[in-house]
Amino acid sequence: MAQSTIAAKIDDLDRSYHMPEGDKIKAYLAAHPDIADLLLEARPHIELQFGHDVVVALRFPRDCECDRDRQDGLRAAIQSHDDADVAGDRWDRLWEEWWGDASGRPESLPLNIGIDFVEPVSWSSDGKSISSLRKNSPQKVAKRRPERQSVAPITRPITRQSATGDRKGPWQPRAAHTERSGMP
Repeated sequence: MAQSTIAAKIDDLDRSYHMPEGDKIKAYLAAHPDIADLLLEARPHIELQFGHDVVVALRFPRDCECDRDRQDGLRAAIQSHDDADVAGDRWDRLWEEWWGDASGRPESLPLNIGIDFVEPVSWSSDGKSISSLRKNSPQKVAKRRPERQSVAPITRPITRQSATGDRKGPWQPRAAHTERSGMP
C-alpha cells in the first residue's frame, strides 16, 4: 500500500516537474518520500509566484566533476524568462510566503530550490536546427522533440536591494576601487 502511494506521488511529480534524469530522480524520490511530499507542496507556491506554466527542472546538484555520481540532494530549478530583478522579486515573495519556513523543516534538508534564467528557443520545421530569440548569443541546448518549446540556460546575476533602496550585487565595484587618491 505504501509503495503504491509513493508511486502515485512520483507519477504526480513526473507530470508537474521536468526530470532530465528521470529514472535516477524517481529512484531518489522513492527512497526519500518526504522530499516527494515537499515537492508536491511546493508546486502551487511556485506557480503562484512564477505562473502556472512555469517549468521546474529536478536535477542533482553538481559541484564539480568528481561529484557526478553523488546524489546527496535534489535541486528544483525554476526556469525563469524574467528579468533578473523581476525574478528576484518573485523569489523573495516565494521565500517570504512559503519556502523560508518550509526550508527549515528537517525533511527539506536535501532539497534546494533556485532560479535558472532561460531564454525561449524556437525549432525549425525539420526539428533539427534551432534559433535563439536573442541574436548572436551562444547557447548550449539539448536536442528535444520539435513539438515542445525548449529553453536554453543563461547565466545572469540577481540584483538585490537593501532596505535603503541601494542595489547590491557582487559585480558592482566598491567605492575604494573606483576612486583613486592622488598619486605622487
